[in-house]
Amino acid sequence: MQEVKKILQEMHMKVKTSQLKELYEKYDANKNGTIDLDEFKIMIKELLRKDEVTEIYKKYASKYKAGEFTKKQMTLLDLQKFFKVENNEKLTTDEISEFLPGLDSVGEEDLSISCDDFHDIILSVHNLAFNRKHRNIYMDMNRPLTDYYINSSHNTYLLANQLTGQSSV
Repeated sequence: MQEVKKILQEMHMKVKTSQLKELYEKYDANKNGTIDLDEFKIMIKELLRKDEVTEIYKKYASKYKAGEFTKKQMTLLDLQKFFKVENNEKLTTDEISEFLPGLDSVGEEDLSISCDDFHDIILSVHNLAFNRKHRNIYMDMNRPLTDYYINSSHNTYLLANQLTGQSSV
């Protein structure tokens, strides 16, 4: 158990010993006192699961049933609706297939994703706040940083203490 706690700390996941004991009891399927790799992966999924993301999944998954995180309940149309409403992006099937590799083999009418899959999408590089159209770098960015002009003025000035003082405009 100490080894798992050390790994979690290296992943910057703070887990109390009592919580870790509960997780051990829950995910040690063969009850041998150790967590194998598959059990560890499932445990990490639960630790990384965000309630806010689950709430969004519930809102858009047309086939949602509570507590079934691995059951595929969100259709391709549900996912497209989510991106349209929440991200103001109208994604095509081809664009969605970039982050859903199984789409080609399944076919779009049969595609559904689980809550865990949705978490993976939301927390992935494909769902950055950064505009996808600006992903490609079109300038020569091989020069030293000092060769570039960087405009960083924000036109505010501290009048007192940085933490509690006021600033002027």
